[in-house]
Formats: sequence, structure tokens, C-alpha cells
Amino acid sequence: RSVLHYLSFIETTGRKKPKTIVQERSVLRGWVRHLGGTRLSQITRRHINDYVLQRKMAGVGNRTANYDVLALSNCLKFAKDEGCFSGTLPTEGYKRLKYVAPKRPLFTKEQLEHLCKAATQKKVDGTPKYRNGELLADAIRFMRTTGARVSSAMATRWSDVDWQQRQVHLRNTKYDKNVVVDFSEELEAVLKEMFARRLPNSDCLFPAESGEAGNIGSLRATFENVREEAGLPDLRFHDTRHHFISECVMSGVDLLQISRWVGHSDCNLISKVYAHLSNEHAQRAAKKVTFGNGGGAP
Repeated sequence: RSVLHYLSFIETTGRKKPKTIVQERSVLRGWVRHLGGTRLSQITRRHINDYVLQRKMAGVGNRTANYDVLALSNCLKFAKDEGCFSGTLPTEGYKRLKYVAPKRPLFTKEQLEHLCKAATQKKVDGTPKYRNGELLADAIRFMRTTGARVSSAMATRWSDVDWQQRQVHLRNTKYDKNVVVDFSEELEAVLKEMFARRLPNSDCLFPAESGEAGNIGSLRATFENVREEAGLPDLRFHDTRHHFISECVMSGVDLLQISRWVGHSDCNLISKVYAHLSNEHAQRAAKKVTFGNGGGAP
């Protein structure tokens, strides 16, 4: 009953996105089966460890097992805030299982531009090879120069672009954060080129097909076809965000400013997860180290 109340609350109040609610509902269903009739106030660390062990024996990874415990913790915190029980939560101090996220490749500007060219190919008769190819190319360039997630990019409108202040305000951001990205020269060029081709009666950067209102729903099908043709089958939309952050780091932008542009509150997350620096950049940095020689001849 407490689990159902928790799920109903976060769904009704919109505190979490639908995808997250679906995930937590599935995870908590597993906890309910494991705990049976155990009261929330009677859940112990032993219950948690037993379930994690059970999940590991079933073949789930450490990341999934950690998320299982996190979902339970969220539900228990909610119940405690409502006064259902007091005391220390059994999940407090829980040591998460070790998980190292696999490093993603750093896709270059040239590779992403190659994808854009593939997306905007023409047939022999001069018609587009991909119906939404131009929109996809625009989206890739926009995300590459703003660091926006694809859901946020797709929701952007021309009214969100402040030409005078040289900024773009992103919509539909994670945790509904107020994210503002300042123009770089490339971002400004991308926006101006898109603005010159905009539909006169639409405020959307990525409008739906002619005759329909609002932004286009998804470019995923076109993206999956184009990336195969471009020889980039492992490319994800999120890799454009990695590209943006890595380029900012390699350009010497401080981590605090990068965090603001991409909506992160933790600078360490930028340095640990996103800043995949190229070998060329590392070699350039090494040449700057003088060990007190002042750069002069030895």
C-alpha cells in the first residue's frame, strides 16, 4: 500500500519523468515480491543484502542492482517524510556495488559532419534521400554546439533564442533546470543558417511535417538509418553532448561554466564522466609543462 501511494504521488505531482516512474514501478514490484508482508519499519540491511545477492545470482549487473536499492531508498524516504516510521533507514550508508561506466568514443566534428552530409543527400531526381534528413542534420549540429539532450533540443523554439544577449534557453531539461547556453561562433552560425530556412508560420526549430503543429516527435528512425550509411553504427544522440563538453574542456573553458551550460550541479561529474580528452590535446598540454625552466633553452 505504501509503495502504491508513493508511485501515485510522484506520478500525480510530476516530480519525476514518466520513464523514471515506469522504471521505479518495475523495480519496486520486485521488492514487494521479495519482502512479502514485511512492514517498512521492519526492513533491515539483511533484507537488502539478500535481495541484492538474489539479483546478482539471476545475472543482473552491478549498475542494475544499485538502482534497485536506490528505488527502495526513494520509497522509504518518502514514507519516513510522511511519518510512517522513524529512525535510520536501512538503506543509509549502503555501499553500492562497484560499477565503472564504459568509456564512450569521442566522435570528432568531422565524423559528425560526415553524418550530416549523409543525411542531406539527394536522389538522382533532386529530391531528398531521407525525408527528415535536413532536420536531422540541423539537430546534430545544434546538439553538438549546445550540449543539449535530444529531448531538450527537439522542444526548442525560436522564441527561446535571445539574439541580443546571444543565448539560447533550453526547454524540457533534466530535472526541469533553467539551462542557458551562450553563443559560440559555431552555435551562432548554426542558428543563423537554420533561421534563414525556418518555416514562416512555425516557432519550432525542429517543426513537424507541413500542416502539423508543434515540434517533430522523433528523428530516431532517420538517425538509425543514416548512421549506418555513414559508417557510424555506434553513434548515439547523447554522443553529441559528450562532443560538446569535451570540446569545451579542450578549449580551456572552466568546469563551472561548462556545468552551467549543460545543467550539471557537480563539476566533478564533468571531469570524470564526460571529459574524454583526445591524445592530441593531452600531448599539447604536456608541451606546456616546463618544470621551472620558464620555457627557455636548457
